[in-house]
Amino acid sequence: MSAEESREVTIGPISIKVTMDGTYLKINQTINDALLIAIMKKEGLPPLEPKVSATLRKHLGEWIKITDRRLHRDGFIEVVESPDLLKARLVYHPAIGGGKDLTPDKVISMLIEKEGIVPEFINPNAVKNALSKPGNATLVAEGIPPKPGKDAKIVIVPAQKTEEAPEDEPQRLDWHEASSSVITVKAGEPVVEKIPPTEGETGTGVKGETIPPVPGKDMDLAAVKGKGLELEENIRLIATRTGILRQEEGKFHVDEIFIVEGDLDFEVGNIKDVKHIEIRGNVLPGFYIRVEGMVIVGGSVENATIEAGEDVYVRGIVVGEKGGYIKAGGFVYAKEFLSATVEAGGDVYTDSGFRHSNIFSGGYIIATNPKSRTSGGILKARKSVYLGIVGNIHGTKTEVHAGYVSDLREQVASIDEEIKALMEKKESLKAAIPLLKDNQARQKTRKALESLDVMIKEKEEAKKKIDKIIKEAVYQEIFVAGKAYVGTQFALADTYIYNVKEDLEHVVVKINEEGEFAPVPWREPKFKTKPPQARMPRG
Repeated sequence: MSAEESREVTIGPISIKVTMDGTYLKINQTINDALLIAIMKKEGLPPLEPKVSATLRKHLGEWIKITDRRLHRDGFIEVVESPDLLKARLVYHPAIGGGKDLTPDKVISMLIEKEGIVPEFINPNAVKNALSKPGNATLVAEGIPPKPGKDAKIVIVPAQKTEEAPEDEPQRLDWHEASSSVITVKAGEPVVEKIPPTEGETGTGVKGETIPPVPGKDMDLAAVKGKGLELEENIRLIATRTGILRQEEGKFHVDEIFIVEGDLDFEVGNIKDVKHIEIRGNVLPGFYIRVEGMVIVGGSVENATIEAGEDVYVRGIVVGEKGGYIKAGGFVYAKEFLSATVEAGGDVYTDSGFRHSNIFSGGYIIATNPKSRTSGGILKARKSVYLGIVGNIHGTKTEVHAGYVSDLREQVASIDEEIKALMEKKESLKAAIPLLKDNQARQKTRKALESLDVMIKEKEEAKKKIDKIIKEAVYQEIFVAGKAYVGTQFALADTYIYNVKEDLEHVVVKINEEGEFAPVPWREPKFKTKPPQARMPRG
């Protein structure tokens, strides 16, 4: 008997050997009948008689002859591909009796030629390992798994627009700006953008199959759209108003009114690109506010800058001795102005007065309290002025201008020059029309003339409005509800000047019946002197 015919092989839970007198079987562990029958069939062994089967179970771990025949079978392989087509496992069934075993190289060639497995996916070491462990499923080949697509996600656009200070200029970093954690947006700007889902990358199975990836999930931006935003092609949210971006319960909103519960300090930072803002504390030195609408400050403003498209209401004091200013499209109110610079398109109000301040008002300048004090600085109002006590016992120079239109006269001169240039251009084009032979050129020139006529008309209308204000300037008045000290200078319409040489009390300085700019007896003004209430717009 050859060595091959007497060798033992173990396949999973059973061992087999072939001798001169037949074939023997040994069960190495307890297994049920169904599994034993399946193994016997797969290994090409004859069915067991009931008596032999009972003997095998009774003598677990002992060799029991199952047939007088000497069985011979060559080794063979069984390949199991995973459901996802990405893995191939090899089960080796070794030779029985005088059969021939397979070599690793032979198995690899069989995997390629018979099973169709891609050569570069086969692991030769794993094949050797499979041959050394008969009956066990060993992973011998792996494909390339598909890469799943990325889900759609959203980004906040303003948050991506952070600017870093140049490395060679670190000293220019503005900590007032850098500390701000508020995201502001402007109307018409993209606020939230969707990064679309990706399809992912295709994979390859062990047999070269194309395995499609799982695409990323899309998302509906409408689900996160809140107030103040509109959807654009389901790829971005556009701000429909200027304001503060916030997120609440999974939705984004743009609030026109931004409320700061305390001071405007390093924790909040500078404020810009907001519609309206209410600071319930103070505005600290060095900070600025730039908004399209209204500003309400519950405390004071110290050496800070406020620019507002509408009104500015400061319940405390405005101090500007070390810088800062207030510029408003509407009215400006503060309890008191100290060394302040103010430019208002509307009226300017105070309770306690103006100290060493430069104030310009496109309407009235009004100190509501007859005991308010105004000294030092220059006050310029497009309309009339109403003050309490003006100047002081020290004779501090204080200038008060009513009907101030010096800048408007310059505007009129500039508009006249613009109209003159437009008229000259118009005459030049009119003269050119008869010389033009091309009909298209003549039509183009006529359209240019029409545009010039519109521009000239607009300029003339603007000039007419300004001329009206200039003509009305001489009718403005300065009301001194308290006292005007020596050293005070009153001016009207950039033409008339009255220097107070003796203290005045409770008078109105205006053009009198003799046509002179001088004090006349007191009378109440026809305009209201009470400041408007600080009311933040709704919405």
